[in-house]
Amino acid sequence: MMNSIESSDPSEPVTKDIKSDDLIAGPQREVQRKLGRTILQLQQYEQLMKALIVHSEETGTIDTAHEEREKRAEKVRLATLGNLVTVASNSFIRTTSFEEESDLKESPDSIRFRMRLGIQFSPEDGALIVAELKQLVELRNKLIHHFLDQFDVFSIDGCHAASEYLDKCYATIKAAQVRLNGWAENMQQLRQEAGAYIQSESFKTALTSQLPSLTGVTDDPT
Repeated sequence: MMNSIESSDPSEPVTKDIKSDDLIAGPQREVQRKLGRTILQLQQYEQLMKALIVHSEETGTIDTAHEEREKRAEKVRLATLGNLVTVASNSFIRTTSFEEESDLKESPDSIRFRMRLGIQFSPEDGALIVAELKQLVELRNKLIHHFLDQFDVFSIDGCHAASEYLDKCYATIKAAQVRLNGWAENMQQLRQEAGAYIQSESFKTALTSQLPSLTGVTDDPT
């Protein structure tokens, strides 16, 4: 809002202060730019997290595998980052081997398969990673829900403080994104290697050798 100070002498021209809005407009635009950049980075992180969750597992039959994948994608499509972290810590972020778990439903009328990919950590490292992910969730919630509670973006000092905070947030999210990208690259390589093995003669030989025990049929000794 413009403030004006009139001279006591009516013959002198009216003088006006510089608009306070003009002084703060630049810092406010910088805060808006950095806030938008940080939120977009968070959304990119969430998208990659969803993709890792969906593609860390393949299950079903030959006919239903695609449908199962679509169901997993729909389940996480609108999930919050907090929910994604919970799912990830129980799927591809591993502190135990997959062999210790067996929840695949038996289907006597069809052959089902499951391929699960994960990155295994020691219990200590796994706990540290999950804790860091939860801190990222807390950072996200503060940005989305409490940013204006923390900073007075209608003052120049408040804008400068907010700008510095957003720089730190962006650096934290960027580092998390780089780590997640590394996990994604490793899992993609695993998928390619698994696909190549399934198409190999070694896999066909191993599968054929297991068919009698899987079906309960043995060769006729006669």
